[in-house]
Amino acid sequence: MAQLLPQVSGVRLDEPCFEIHELNEMSLAPGAGMRRIQSVRVVRNDRLCEYRRDLGPAHLFTCPVFILKGHVSVGRGRFDVLETVERMLYIADDSRINGLEAPQFEPRDFVRDYEIYANRKADAKFGRRRFALS
Repeated sequence: MAQLLPQVSGVRLDEPCFEIHELNEMSLAPGAGMRRIQSVRVVRNDRLCEYRRDLGPAHLFTCPVFILKGHVSVGRGRFDVLETVERMLYIADDSRINGLEAPQFEPRDFVRDYEIYANRKADAKFGRRRFALS
């Protein structure tokens, strides 16, 4: 089911950006045809809000549609937002202008990293050393 988000009339460049996606959508205006729409999802007061911007006719864009994620999942339906609107807009504009594929970021597993850190800390406390088997 599609998620309905509150629409906002503008965003600040320093706001946390959940994601940006650009899609080709049919315009509601008569005779306008397919348009490239940029949707910026930001976090305001612990809720997602969406700002939509019309970039122009879809046939003028050579770059495929894309989604840029500015968040990582930390489990149990929670997310950590890492990027700002300014950085995400810069990446989206650079990808669109150069006709490149949007970069894919590899999400980091914070739970696994913490477990490794806790094991190393416990090993250091008791003077244990771990060696790789070859």
